[in-house]
Order: sequence, then structure tokens, then C-alpha cells
Amino acid sequence: MPEMCKILGNNLYEDFSKWCKENLRANSPKMLNKPKLRNVILPVNPPFEDLVIFWDGCSTLGELANKWNKKVDDLAKWLEGKWLEDYTLLSFQQVSDECDIHDSILGAQFNNNKFELDVAVLKGYELFVASCTTADKKGLVKQKLFEAYVRGQQLGGDEAKIGVVCFASETSSDASPEIILKEIEEEWYLENKFRVFGAEQIPELSLRLKEWLNSK
Repeated sequence: MPEMCKILGNNLYEDFSKWCKENLRANSPKMLNKPKLRNVILPVNPPFEDLVIFWDGCSTLGELANKWNKKVDDLAKWLEGKWLEDYTLLSFQQVSDECDIHDSILGAQFNNNKFELDVAVLKGYELFVASCTTADKKGLVKQKLFEAYVRGQQLGGDEAKIGVVCFASETSSDASPEIILKEIEEEWYLENKFRVFGAEQIPELSLRLKEWLNSK
């Protein structure tokens, strides 16, 4: 599904996130149950016409789950936001040769599944950890960044670098990536350790990750 991730990451992430909230959760905090998820009609009209090829002739989420050999609730979770992890890993891989990345991890679980890394890469002995979330609220983004920080410390020690890929927008008056980063550094007394990649950086994420990987 790399090509679908590219399309979502390049121009559809905000519209598709809204579609997921309306159709997979019916604008409520809880995901629809499996029977209702199976009957969800896949989007085909603008701005989603470029996704139709990935539906492979299916008209409902249930049909697509069968085609992709996935559980319908797992597929719903992937469409809702797990795709961002795949997109982030893909973006790292696009610059792996020029940035000397020699190993990468997606969704790895450790300590008897007590904690998980969304995406992590190794550059020499340096560990870069990226947490991924479609959240745009400051509290949720900071929580994801803190979780990644704890996990990065456990695996890579004090030298691990931590980032979060999220939907926080530069236009937000109180939850822009710059504001979130500033608050994190002040609250945790740590500088030059974190990166916050927001909504406007998602279409060019590989370039932004390259800058991060080559930073001192």
C-alpha cells in the first residue's frame, strides 16, 4: 500500500481524516462495531477519486477487508491513521542511502508487548524514533512525543533523537508545531532533542526527515 500512503500524505490527509471521523466513528469517540464497519461505503467522489484504484472494485469496507485479507476493524484503524506510520517509514526509506540509514523498524513491540515503537531508524549508532498520530490537539501530540521519548530512552539511551509526525498546523494559535516544541523543551529542560513535524510538512516529509537525520 505504499502508493496509497503517498497519495494520502501528499494531498488528502486532512480530507481523508475528516471522512474517517464521519464514517468510521460517526463523529463519536468510539469506532463503529464490526457489522457497521463492514457496511461503510468507500469514498469515490472528489476529492477521493485517486483512491478508487486501491479499492480494487470493492464498494464497501467489508469487501475491501476481504480483498486485502484483513480484519475489518484492523483495516479501519489503518485507514484512520495507521497509514501514517507506513508513510513515515517510506519517507525515511526514500532518503536512507544519502543519510546512511542501515536499519529501520515499524511497529515493533518490546518487553512482552508492554510498549511499542511506531517508527525507528538507525544511523550509525544513533537512534531516531518517530511517533505518528493524526491528532492536531496539543495535549495529544505532547503525549505521543513523551511516549516516544520514554521508549527511545529505553532503547537508545540519552543520545536517542525523538520526533512526532502529526496534524498540528502552523496556522494554529496555540497548538502549532513550533509552540508544541517550545513548550516541550521548556517543560522537560531538554533542547535540540525533539522534532515536531506538522500538517504542512507531511507532503514533503522525506525532505524534512533528511534535514533531521543530518542535523547535529
